[in-house]
Amino acid sequence: MNSKIHIEIKYLFFSLLMLISSMMTVGCKNEDSDIDDKPVITDFSPKEGDYLTQVTITGSNFGTSRKEALSHVYFNGIEAADYVSYSDNEIVVTVPQGTLTGAITIKKGESYTRSSENFVYKAMSSDGYETGTVMMTLLCKDVVFCEGAKIKPCDYWDENGTSANEIGYFDVTSQEFKYNSGYEGMESKSHALWDWNSGDIAIYKVNVETIGKYYIGLYTSTRDQNCYVNVEIGKDMEALKDVSSINSQYSRDVVFNDSWGDFSNYLEFGPYEILEPGEYYVRFLLKNDKKADASAPLKFIKMFN
Repeated sequence: MNSKIHIEIKYLFFSLLMLISSMMTVGCKNEDSDIDDKPVITDFSPKEGDYLTQVTITGSNFGTSRKEALSHVYFNGIEAADYVSYSDNEIVVTVPQGTLTGAITIKKGESYTRSSENFVYKAMSSDGYETGTVMMTLLCKDVVFCEGAKIKPCDYWDENGTSANEIGYFDVTSQEFKYNSGYEGMESKSHALWDWNSGDIAIYKVNVETIGKYYIGLYTSTRDQNCYVNVEIGKDMEALKDVSSINSQYSRDVVFNDSWGDFSNYLEFGPYEILEPGEYYVRFLLKNDKKADASAPLKFIKMFN
């Protein structure tokens, strides 16, 4: 009797061991299967773009169809706007609205993977050019030519362009920048085109790396009525020196505010379409058809896309 009970216990214990072993084997196989089935991102293109830009993601284990794979693609946590095509090794999607720079994530069932690189969100204008990615502050170091009886491009060590804080100026006679005594080597923080008269010009050189549409923004003040400013951009500096004929599209009237120190009048010029990277020249021309010695100082000149 005791022998029979002992045999039954041994059999029960052996059956229990086999059951546990079987369960562990199945679990391991499932884990291996999950690892084998996990989606893998090897690359995506393009690396940057705007809302509705088509992005191609390449890799493996995406699943033969999105529906069967229960798959979703996210740009920094926001699901793709549209799924253009889907296969086991390539997915084409469009960038969703509200996207910020971040990783691309593919979620397949309960598993997911993230790209090692970030997708860079860049806003584009309606014609496909980048906007808001370039901002250049023009300073005396950028001046390459000045002509006029009174024109004086000058730099300041403060952000506000306070006249008492002038560190130097571009000399019309020598056509070079000169520091004021005691300010040698100081960093320029702001800039102005000061004391210029009708017909005076200043030309700046800029380096443009990103093609697109650019604008010039600046602030003015004046105690002289009927002043206007013309700004043109080109690759030929000598041609820009000729102001016998100007493009009125790039002229703006200076609002008379009866002040030399109130720079609240903002003027914007453009767009200027730049179709290839390289060096360009920006020419500023002050005009007043009724008063030759009229002036309208310009400050805080910026070029941006």
